[in-house]
Amino acid sequence: MSDQKEETCFGLGGNIVEETSALAKIVMVNSNEHYFIWFWRGDLYDPYGPDILRRSQQFISKFKKVNKETFDNYFRYLKTKNRLYLTRAKRGSMKG
Repeated sequence: MSDQKEETCFGLGGNIVEETSALAKIVMVNSNEHYFIWFWRGDLYDPYGPDILRRSQQFISKFKKVNKETFDNYFRYLKTKNRLYLTRAKRGSMKG
């Protein structure tokens, strides 16, 4: 039996986008959700801050798996641009 896999990718504003422009994504594998956020140089990518021009430097960027709380805070940041949520997401990503 093969795994059922479905991805939903999110970009600026929390909108659903293609993976090539995704900043966060949820991957469903056999009814289990896995959360991923785009990292640049080992830190969460900030699309509204100084990292805005760095999205194209994919050789040093990648998706990393995070917990649901970290994902939710980052997603809120994408939707609201409120830096409080980015700070919470960064703290959550450091916990592991």
